[in-house]
Amino acid sequence: MSAIKRFVDQHPRLAAWAVLAVGFIIIVVLSARDVGFNAGQWAALIVALIGLAGLCAWIIGLEEDEDVDAPAEPDQPPAADESKLVRTTCVPPGTEVSVADCPKCGGAIANGLNVCPHCDADLCPACGALVSSNAAGCAACGATWDLFCPRCDGEVTPQDAACSHCGFVFPEPPTPRRPESDPEPETEPEGDLTCPSCGTRIYKGDPACPMCGDPLCPRCGQLVDEEDDTCPGCGLALLFACPGCQTEIVTGAEVCPHCGTFVPRFCPACGEPRFGAPERCAACGQGAVYQERPMVRRISRAVDDQVTYWFICPFCGSKFPSDHPTCPECCEVLCSRCRLMVLPSESFCPRCGTPCPAREA
Repeated sequence: MSAIKRFVDQHPRLAAWAVLAVGFIIIVVLSARDVGFNAGQWAALIVALIGLAGLCAWIIGLEEDEDVDAPAEPDQPPAADESKLVRTTCVPPGTEVSVADCPKCGGAIANGLNVCPHCDADLCPACGALVSSNAAGCAACGATWDLFCPRCDGEVTPQDAACSHCGFVFPEPPTPRRPESDPEPETEPEGDLTCPSCGTRIYKGDPACPMCGDPLCPRCGQLVDEEDDTCPGCGLALLFACPGCQTEIVTGAEVCPHCGTFVPRFCPACGEPRFGAPERCAACGQGAVYQERPMVRRISRAVDDQVTYWFICPFCGSKFPSDHPTCPECCEVLCSRCRLMVLPSESFCPRCGTPCPAREA
């Protein structure tokens, strides 16, 4: 028995050939025993079966060689960029993690990445939805994560402007979506809300707090449960069908994480809030347009341990500092508040409702 085992280990293809040949012969003999073949016909049939078994063993061996020679897929995502905080997912057991395409640029990405390698967009590592770079939770799927310094791996909080372990200055200010050059207002803008859990100021229409990740009603700002279909305070439906792919997403989501369709939170004609995906604005009757939207691409530049952000215009490709109100080459306008690039036909920012400045003729 040991000799047979040693032969199989040393000559796996010959062993497979022999086993397949014996099996083929037994099956054919049992099936054709009553046919009435003569000795010559049986001999020819057995030789053909042995040859067929050898061909099968050779094909199986080729497939095994291809598997052995194939390069192993990398187990680790690309090295972390020091311009970004590192996110670690803390998702409840059983949560399905599946990402195929970046919701911003449509490029193919690996499961679990928190930054798109094609357009540098910040992504939720659980569902792949777009998130702000210093967010501690995802508004689309409810996942939460810890933040770590990209230089020393020390744990930090979204409110930290610098790492308490190594002193590295983070590129993002503690308040989400506010550019570094924007002065802090003395009073909260009209219509803004604060998170009932952590007190962070949020934009009206946010479906979750970008700091603590707690789900909120985008209309009244009340805390809601992830299982709620409607807000218990104002009755707003908390889910709606994406107008692009009909996938159910949370009310207040500005970009569908599945097809990339941009969903305006405010009417670009009159500035009134919009929830879900209505066909027309209830205030002015303006028809709604739902499609993928050109977004500025953000890049970082580090000088003397200080990181500054620059934008890449999606229309002309020019680079300019993130505090510029317009693209210096093609004069496309950015919202002064949330930095969304607004279109010429929009009088109000569809993300935050801020009035857009008049364009030069």
